[in-house]
Amino acid sequence: EILDDPMLVDVVARNQKLEDMKLKSRLIQQSPVFWARLKGFAEWPARRCSLAERESLQKKHPTQRPDQVPVSFLGLRCEKGYVEEKAVSEFTAESMQDKPFSLRRYKLERDYRAAVVEAVRIQLANDVKFSASCLDNLRAFSKGYPLDPAEMSPTAEVCSHCKGTHLSGPFYQCEECTEESVHWHCLPAMGIPEPLEGRWICDSCCARLGVSKGTILPFDSSSDPADSPQQQSLRRNRPRSAAARN
Repeated sequence: EILDDPMLVDVVARNQKLEDMKLKSRLIQQSPVFWARLKGFAEWPARRCSLAERESLQKKHPTQRPDQVPVSFLGLRCEKGYVEEKAVSEFTAESMQDKPFSLRRYKLERDYRAAVVEAVRIQLANDVKFSASCLDNLRAFSKGYPLDPAEMSPTAEVCSHCKGTHLSGPFYQCEECTEESVHWHCLPAMGIPEPLEGRWICDSCCARLGVSKGTILPFDSSSDPADSPQQQSLRRNRPRSAAARN
């Protein structure tokens, strides 16, 4: 009977669209990586934007439709852009089956390879399963971008939360040591609200200082941020909105 009533069919369709939008929104907020596609381009591994990135993108593109979300594309350039929510999908082993392992026609093969390998490495670290055949194909495809974290350079900087590298975005180092770093966009997933109103320290330093994990220390107004090489590195890596507070 519902199928015979055009009004009810329209209501069901609208409700389904709302549910799909909610699912896409949760996917963007909760998943470390996902597929996203700009109109006219192929799908590309992407992640959520940090607050500073969203603010920067909004200045460049002040007009944003309600159905668009800001994302940062993984890879050598980490470009940002607005995509429609319907153009976002999960990054899983199943989703890899119909994706190309080369984008030569777009002259972006090297960047695409780096982005895909980075996304798979992050998903593996977050217990997303990939078949042996899929991983074998990826290893043959990776060409210089190690899929296994154990094969990475010991000096490579890795996010302590998502296990991504510089191919995912800029880092923020622990302000008590030089051993741990996190991506700025990972802070909300760690329960740390944006903007960061204080100094983040890693779990090891929290234990050493006798404070609970996730503690944010207040800014030290008596010290010069340029005192140490580490603080200079922090100033270089910190988004402009946060650096201005120091």
